[in-house]
Amino acid sequence: MTIPAWIRKWFGIRIRLVAYAREWWRLWSIRLGAVGVTLAGWLVASPDAALSVWASLPAEMRGFIPSEYMPFIGLAIAVLGLFARLVKQEKVTNGTTQDDQPKP
Repeated sequence: MTIPAWIRKWFGIRIRLVAYAREWWRLWSIRLGAVGVTLAGWLVASPDAALSVWASLPAEMRGFIPSEYMPFIGLAIAVLGLFARLVKQEKVTNGTTQDDQPKP
């Protein structure tokens, strides 16, 4: 039994992909989410390396972002990905916009 069939059986939900699902890699929401998760995972996995990168930044950059907010940078990028999904993104599917896709 596949996962969509399992979800349909237990929850009564039918999963339908959007028309531009094959173009997932072009969506900024996916890109920002991937960067945010990667950065957050890296900060959790090796905080010493993150601190050394932080220390190597120029003083002007360190002054721009307070050090106590450093753990939230990855989370902030992931949240920006959620908002990026709401923005109309040109050329998502073969030169057309998301709004030009046929409605199911």
